[in-house]
Amino acid sequence: MKMKNLFALFVIFVALGGSLFAFKQNKESFKPNWSNRFIAPSTNSQVRLTVRHQNGTQVAAGQFGSFSSNIFYFGGEDLALKFDLVSNSYTAGNNVVDSIMNTQDWLSTDKHPSISFASTGTKRDGKKLILTGDLSLKGITKSMEMSVDPIEMKKSINNIDYFVLAGKLKINRTDFGISGQRNWYPSPWKVDMTMDSGSTLELNIHFIAQSWSKKWGETIFSANDNPVGKIYKEIQDKGVKRGLKLYESIKKESPDQVDQNTLGYTSFVLTLGDPSPLDYEQALELFEYNIKQFPDYTTAKNNYAETLAMAGRIEKAREWYMKVKADDESYLDQEFFDYYEIK
Repeated sequence: MKMKNLFALFVIFVALGGSLFAFKQNKESFKPNWSNRFIAPSTNSQVRLTVRHQNGTQVAAGQFGSFSSNIFYFGGEDLALKFDLVSNSYTAGNNVVDSIMNTQDWLSTDKHPSISFASTGTKRDGKKLILTGDLSLKGITKSMEMSVDPIEMKKSINNIDYFVLAGKLKINRTDFGISGQRNWYPSPWKVDMTMDSGSTLELNIHFIAQSWSKKWGETIFSANDNPVGKIYKEIQDKGVKRGLKLYESIKKESPDQVDQNTLGYTSFVLTLGDPSPLDYEQALELFEYNIKQFPDYTTAKNNYAETLAMAGRIEKAREWYMKVKADDESYLDQEFFDYYEIK
């Protein structure tokens, strides 16, 4: 993977994972870092919506083709989840049914283009977790409970941490103004999706939640000709001063091998996994050095502010938060900073 492409992926990952949304658990033990932020790529994850009559007869079953997710997992039952669905991306494999689902009686996708869920707490029910959260559908927000299967952390062959997040959310259609009236469309057969009093909607998620581990970071930058890997190893062996000296040496001898992202990558690897106070201090020193060289590079300033917050240096994080806000506040993940009471 080319360095520029990798950094773009890193920025996207931080943007997606940086938000702690309405994370009302707010326990002191939760220390968000790059490794407990997870994403669920739509290429191998799925969100399904099933409609059933009171007697259990399945009326429609389909999935949303477009969605995004932010997941924080701190182990055990300490899980936070947010996902957003593009409402008109729902398809049941039948054009008539798909058209009906877009109407005012159903999802009203022209007026309400998104459906979202944001967790606010967790509790255990036997082996399962019960995720409390706010579901927003058709412009209405209700507190709901999602049943989540037990979570087992695993490691992929390329050292990425992952787990399967499988959840079930039962929706009372009348709570969200889904009347489910009869909709007739010209076709060889008549499609009757009229709901009875006990008809239900069930939202099922199956996310392959992925995050970068320390070992992943060390492995992906380990190539002999990779300046990030060289600088990282030098810091691990001889300290950050020697790492910066090596950076300057590479910059002088092979300027095309380093750019404004090189030290940011190195800082990123240092803070993967369960960073020590020394890891944070070294990463922050790299950011400070990099910002002096590229004072107009807002991405580095934002990542520096977040790393300061994660390291517990809140006042300085607030100072740099304000600098990023002055540059371009679109870089800021406000809900992430809200966790640290930085505004």
